[in-house]
Amino acid sequence: MNDTIQDEAEESAEMSESDFESFLLEVLETSSGTFYTEAGEEIEVERVSTFSDQGMMTRNHGLVVRMGDSQVAFEFQLTIVQSR
Repeated sequence: MNDTIQDEAEESAEMSESDFESFLLEVLETSSGTFYTEAGEEIEVERVSTFSDQGMMTRNHGLVVRMGDSQVAFEFQLTIVQSR
């Protein structure tokens, strides 16, 4: 493969932090929504949203994932940082 074709192929295969954020959001929203802890307890995904949608004051891309039920709730913030 010559250098020009390889460079074009690499450019078209790039994925940005925003692209990966959208990918993860879609995966979490379209999954079954039920996860299990190591102890076998069932936990539902209540809501998944982006940092931007939550109004978080950051330049980072990421997701806020809220899991649990009315009695017990867990919230995770997943920051997406591209390393390569």
